[in-house]
Amino acid sequence: MRPQTLIKLALLGSACTAMPALAKTTISPYLEVDQSVYAPLKGGGQALASTTLAAGVDVTVTGNRAQAQINYRIERNFSWRKGGAKQLTQSGIARVDYAVIPQTLSVETGVLATRTSTDIRSISVPNNSYSNQNMSQVYSVYAGPSFRTHSGALNINAAYRVGYTAVESSTSATLPAGQPALSAFDHSVTQVATASVGMKSGALPFGWTVSGAYSQDNSGQFKQRLVQKHIRGDVVVPITPTVAAVGGVGYEKVKASQQDVLAVGGVPTLDASGNLQADPSLPRVIDADFGGLYWDAGVLWRPTNHTSLEARVGRRYGSLSYTGSFSTALSEATVLRVGIYDEIDTFGSQLNNSLAALPTSFQAVQNPFSGQYGGCVYGGQTTGSGGGCLSSALQSVSASVYRSRGITAVLSSHHGPWGYGVAAGYSRRTFLTPNTGVLAVLNGVSDQSAFLQAYLSRQLTPQSEFNTNLYANWFKSGIIGAPAVTSLGASGTYSRSFGNHLSGTASLGVFSADAQGGQDNVSASALLGMRYRF
Repeated sequence: MRPQTLIKLALLGSACTAMPALAKTTISPYLEVDQSVYAPLKGGGQALASTTLAAGVDVTVTGNRAQAQINYRIERNFSWRKGGAKQLTQSGIARVDYAVIPQTLSVETGVLATRTSTDIRSISVPNNSYSNQNMSQVYSVYAGPSFRTHSGALNINAAYRVGYTAVESSTSATLPAGQPALSAFDHSVTQVATASVGMKSGALPFGWTVSGAYSQDNSGQFKQRLVQKHIRGDVVVPITPTVAAVGGVGYEKVKASQQDVLAVGGVPTLDASGNLQADPSLPRVIDADFGGLYWDAGVLWRPTNHTSLEARVGRRYGSLSYTGSFSTALSEATVLRVGIYDEIDTFGSQLNNSLAALPTSFQAVQNPFSGQYGGCVYGGQTTGSGGGCLSSALQSVSASVYRSRGITAVLSSHHGPWGYGVAAGYSRRTFLTPNTGVLAVLNGVSDQSAFLQAYLSRQLTPQSEFNTNLYANWFKSGIIGAPAVTSLGASGTYSRSFGNHLSGTASLGVFSADAQGGQDNVSASALLGMRYRF
């Protein structure tokens, strides 16, 4: 099944799953036509005009047993000048939670369609009318049940999730001379199963939990397989009514392998898109194979029902490991969330996990000229959920297994006619590949990325609204000679409704992308559009 078909069926299935338990449902399909102009200010190129035809649907469901939000859009761009990009693109986010048996059994699903940079060593231009160079269309979907119950004082939990991620890239990145070709991500299937049993403090002077997990990620082009298994025990020892000491110890096994690279005379063979090719006739090579005991300890602080902090330090994956979380409701409408993570991942598994962590009511920020999501979503007006980010997973499309460490913070708020959100984060990927052969160029190499995003919206009148979006991204590959890439952007959009069905938008944007010592691009874009909602 093609990814385009998959995303449509998944989004439709998400909507249908939510319908039986609806208390309040809004379904708003629309058609849209946009006229945009792209003007290069630095870096060469031609001014281009294009027309975009789009269709989409926005769905929200709020009920006692179902919570859902679905935003989906498909558009076709027609350039007015020879040499302009003509392409069909899709963008969408869906999150659905449905309680089959309230408080006991629930089913959740999530779907994502967006565009992101293929390779962080090269710049990309966020405008569909100009270029699709170094841009990939990404699709990701997951679904699964979760179960929780209790037996006396024992709390019992179990969950299963299966996900699918696919990437379509029509062109490869333009890389500096001497930079090695890397294997391209095609698709992957991710499965995660977890179970736990535990007891809160009370009957005993401490709380305890025993948990286990199994995950497997199977990728396409090189038949890559990542298997992780662990079992661990945790304790929570109250010190004061609001502070507790926490700690845990466990055993885990991690193994990753894949097909070797096709090479002739020691020189890797590339396909028509410049990507490495696999050689199924050779023995599989090992990316990672380790296991053993791991541990962590820290503190848990819960001064109120609306504020929680947990910080842990330990030893895992052969070195120190830091994890933690912080969340607080500064008011009924303002929520801050911070997360620190340390995991073994693939592009597919990290994106699936990040998608599953998003709330079911959100404000998704998109570039009006490309439909590309900024990477973060912000909590909806009624949920106080704070939002979440996909930026660390979407920093670039990688086909290798890696250790992912980083921090992400999201602040969102709504006050009367005002709404705003700020998100920031840092991520470091350390790749795990064979230490011999063509793939050894990535072994132990670390990619780094940092991002800052913000949006501000203002309801001017019952019929009009203005919003502005800002972003700054920094990427650096650890491959010798790879340039650091910085991208900046700002856009503003004014929208006004004309009656119950028709609305118009006007957008202006300025974008910059710079590769250290090489490519440099600064551009401006303008857009006028009309939308008809049914």
